[in-house]
Amino acid sequence: MFPMVSKRDGKIVVWPRYFDVERTRKEGRRVPKDLAVREPKAGIIAEAAKTLGLEVELEREAAHPTHWWKPEGRVLIEKKWTKEETLKKIAGRL
Repeated sequence: MFPMVSKRDGKIVVWPRYFDVERTRKEGRRVPKDLAVREPKAGIIAEAAKTLGLEVELEREAAHPTHWWKPEGRVLIEKKWTKEETLKKIAGRL
């Protein structure tokens, strides 16, 4: 079980589904389709965030709450910008 992360922790939780071109916004995609990619992986997202100079913590076995049976990993990223800005900047690096 992975600990909950709150805004007070100064981190943003990022799931691979946020960048998945195959998902609709309703299914969890958080970036525009033109910035989304096929089969995004948590490790690649972590590397992209590092290229932006962000502190990153990779949790490879974490599962999104809506798909608790399927670990996809998650990335905890230091909060430097808003979540939307952070996601778009990462998406631009993928």
